[in-house]
Order: sequence, then structure tokens, then C-alpha cells
Amino acid sequence: MYVSTAGRWLRRRRLRRTGGRWSAKTALLCGYCVLLVALAVFLTSLTPASAGSVSGADGATANSGLMASLAVKSDGSLWGWGYDLASESDDDTISIPLVPSRVGTTNDWASVSCGVFSSLGIKTDGSLWELDYDEGPVEDGLPTLILTPTQVGKDKHWVEAAAGFLFCLALKDDGALWSIEYVLADENDPDSDVVMKLTRIGVDSTWTAISAKGEEALGLKADGSLWRLEESIVGDDPENQRTQIEVTRVDLATDWVGMSAGGSHSLAIKSDGSLWAWGDNSLGELGDGSTESRLGPTRVGTDNDWALASAGDKLSLAVKTDGTLWAWGDDSDGQLGDGGARPQHTPVRIGTSNKWAAVEAGYTSTLALKADGTLWAWGDNSGGQVGDGTKETRYTPVQVLTDVKLPPYAVSGGPKVSFADVTGSPYEAAIYDLSGRGTIVGFGDGTFKPNDSVSRQQFAKMIVKALGLKVTGSEVCPFTDVLPQSAPDPLYPAKYVAVCSQHGITQGKTATTFDPYNTITHQQLITMVVRSSTLADPPAEFTPSFASKQFSLEEHYRNARKAAYAGILKDMQGVGASYNFAAPTTRGECAQILHNLLGMLEG
Repeated sequence: MYVSTAGRWLRRRRLRRTGGRWSAKTALLCGYCVLLVALAVFLTSLTPASAGSVSGADGATANSGLMASLAVKSDGSLWGWGYDLASESDDDTISIPLVPSRVGTTNDWASVSCGVFSSLGIKTDGSLWELDYDEGPVEDGLPTLILTPTQVGKDKHWVEAAAGFLFCLALKDDGALWSIEYVLADENDPDSDVVMKLTRIGVDSTWTAISAKGEEALGLKADGSLWRLEESIVGDDPENQRTQIEVTRVDLATDWVGMSAGGSHSLAIKSDGSLWAWGDNSLGELGDGSTESRLGPTRVGTDNDWALASAGDKLSLAVKTDGTLWAWGDDSDGQLGDGGARPQHTPVRIGTSNKWAAVEAGYTSTLALKADGTLWAWGDNSGGQVGDGTKETRYTPVQVLTDVKLPPYAVSGGPKVSFADVTGSPYEAAIYDLSGRGTIVGFGDGTFKPNDSVSRQQFAKMIVKALGLKVTGSEVCPFTDVLPQSAPDPLYPAKYVAVCSQHGITQGKTATTFDPYNTITHQQLITMVVRSSTLADPPAEFTPSFASKQFSLEEHYRNARKAAYAGILKDMQGVGASYNFAAPTTRGECAQILHNLLGMLEG
């Protein structure tokens, strides 16, 4: 995305010789050992490869790491927040921006990439820049944080930059790949400034995408082949040693379209939409249900609708073609966004939105963009890297910025569908929203039938899918009148009803019966929705447009009152003093109330 997060920054002007010949990398590694907890990883979403040459800036517009974040807005302005270097020990000695603050005054930024020790940016004119934090003017007794850009080289044909841990990469529009390393401006003067040196990797001009985050990086070529890039030391004499980038092929496949190099594992997507992972798997970051590491690409599940993915440090996130967001791996700091703090060994859906366009998995925090340009963050916030004005860990996504530039590879957010019979319906917008989320579908004849009634077991499936509740197939349904399967979906209806029961959404007609085939009434629908969201009672003075005498049970009235106060009954036609809450609910009405519920939860 056009967002990036960096970790603590070693001030490169303080680097000195280590041993005989000065080695910037050795100094960085020493700093890394001392500041291990400061590791932050460049977050690169999968960038689909073009069939021919590289064209356009494919870099990220939002990155998230351990201590700082950067984002490019649609107007080309650069924004930053969170920082924990201070005097390299005490973050109370510098004014840390806890909410996104504008960096500079120019509007010519195209993309950014934050690594462990460096951050890179590309401007709209194709120039490449290093972005370095420094202390600014003192305000309220504390120095402020400023970001100083320094151009790397003089060329203006750069289209993508990847700031990694051991080394950085940059890609030109002619398909040539370059490494960026730190060297002394004067190799004979150990006190001279440290500058960034560009070195071309090989002579190949068919590179289409790059990703760097941990000790190795990945590169994609125009023929669909995937390559691993690693740094090695050449020479036995410490005085004459040099580093070089070794390039080796990952496998023999030629149908790769995108990849993401994480801290110690990698993700990649093939042209058929399948997702693959390899590397360390100690916390389930490969998503294959195990904790066994894999030397080569191993498929993640059986789905063929993955659009892009991002490998962080022991966590993985991905967006499907329908705009839904999924995560797995480490969750010790809430970086998965599922509301918990325990690792997941297989992909779990995050929230209910189907508007996710891009994602950046970091070290202990995460950034994600929605199709409307809103930027969301969650996870570790000890350095203000979430950007919500606090330093409190966030276990679910919170919105931190608007109008962020969408990267070229962004998912549009939800499939495009059209029904022949919903135009002009008061529930048209809700129907298309729920259909786009994959919660409800139409019929084979191209219609939706918005006025058809809905059975109790049908609504059980609707609400489970709308809320993204996990259905494993091993659930035991407590109701004896629910069939184990009555449709092509092997989970329908018993497993969906069982999940509803597990989450307290339904209590059944009795302890052992559910009455699955009967139509669900308005009051039953409202009660199930309210139970799913655990709404609190509204203020005592709140008076809804309906009365308790319109309901068969006092519980239904109390729930309807909660729903009305929370806005869940908004745009439900006819709700008021003469509304029949005992009447059957239609498909259109179900779509509307679920649309309202999701809007409330996501807001």
C-alpha cells in the first residue's frame, strides 16, 4: 500500500568501523542484537506482475512496523506517526506524533517502504529517496520529530522500493533490479557520513516486482518465475571482504503473480488464485494448520480466490477477491485483528467488511486500506504506531486516516452482481451490500426475490456468514429437528444453527427443537440480531416508535428497543405503532437489518 511502518532507527551518522574494515551491515547487525525488540518489518502486499515490462509505481502507500508508520494520501502528501527512538533509549525525550501528522509540504510522493533501519520513498517524478527521522524544533519542552528526505542517486526511473532488514532493493521501469547498501562517504574516514550506494543485481531486465522484509527478499520476473535474494559475504580476509546479493530460484513454477517476503516466512499467489507459503511456522504463520516449517511453497487451504497477501514477522494477512480480510499466525499483541490474543494456525476472517483493498502485515501491528481510502490499524501501540492518539494495544481494527492513496494492486472490494428484481426496492442498497459480502445470493434466473419469506434455518446461515463466525463442520447441533444436511452446502443447516446456538444467538423453540422450517418473524429476527451484538440497554428516557403490546414476549420488546436505539432498525419499512412484529420477515428485510448491524459493528 502507499503506507509504511519503520522500527527504531539507528542514526547512521553514528555508525563506526567494526574490527578492521568498516562494515555498515556489521554495525547494523550489532545494533539489531542490542535492539532486538525494535525489529520492524517492511510490509509489502502482493503486487501482481504484468506480463511484460514494469509500468507505474507498484510500491506500497501504507506500511506498519513496531514503532512508526507512514502513509501517502491521494493528493501526494506524506503523513507519519509513532516513533520510539528518542535518544535510542527513552521515548519520553522526544515529542512522538500519536496521530498521523503531515511530513513536509510537498505533494509529490507516490509510495513509501519502511524497513528495520531505513525507509525509502518514491516521488511522482520517479526519483528515489531515503527518509530519515531526526529531532526538530523544541515545542512544549520537547524536541519534535521531523522526517528528512535525501535523494538516492540522480536517476528518475524508479517504480518500486523495498526496504528490508539486511539490505534494500529498488526496481526501475526498464525491469532492472538494484540493491541499496550503506557505505561511508569517505571509506578512509570512519567518521564520515554514511550514504546509500546503488548496485545493479545482474544484467536481467525482466524483473516485475520485489519484496523485502527479513533476512531474505523475493523478486518476480515477467515469465512468472519467483526468485529468492540473499546477502552473502565474499572473501576470507576481513580487510577485503565484500557483500553481494545471491539470486536463486524458489521453484520451477512459472505461474506466480505476486509475493511477500516476511520476517522469516514468505507468501505467494499463483495465477489461479491459490495461496502458498513457506519458511518458519512456529506460530502457524504458514496457515496450513500445523507448526511445521516448510522449505518450499506449501498450499494454504484449497481456496482459489486470494487476491493479495502480506507476510509480517510471524503473522500473515490476505485479502480475497470479494474484499474480505483474513489473518493467521502470531497474535500476542492483537496484530491479527480478530479480537483475541492467541495464534491462529489457519486463516480466520477479520470482521465482516468486504471493502478491504490492501493490507500490510508488520512486526506486532498491522495496517489495512479499505476501498474508500480509509486507513485502519491494530495491534501493538507502545510507540503510537497504530495512530489513534493512544499507546493502548488494539485488538480489532480502528480507523486512523482518510483519503489514503490506493495502490495499483488494490482489490476493488466485493464482487459485482446485478439482480433483475431489486431496482427500486427500499432494500436495494442493503441487498447489494450483503450480496457483495457473500452473505446472501440470488437465484439461477438472475433474481433475488426480495419479497420472499425467510425460514429460521435460512436466517441462521445468513447471520453466521454476515458476522464471519467460524464454522468448522465438527459442531454438534443441540436441536433434534434440524437435518444434518439439506442442501449442496455440507454445513447447512445443522452446522450454522449449531454455531448460532454456541454464540447465544438462538435458544431454540425449546431446549431440543429449533422449528427450522417455519418463517422467522420480525421480532424473532430482531432478537437474534441483538443477541449477536450484545447491545446494552438504551437510556431510560428513550421511547421508541412502538409499544411493548405489539410483541408476544417482553424480551422481544426489550431487544427491539435496543435495536431501535442503536440504529439497527433504520430504513426498515413501516416500523412504528401499527407495525406487525409477528409477521414473517422477507429476504429484503433480512438484508436491511443485517446491513445495519454490520454498519454499526464496523463503525
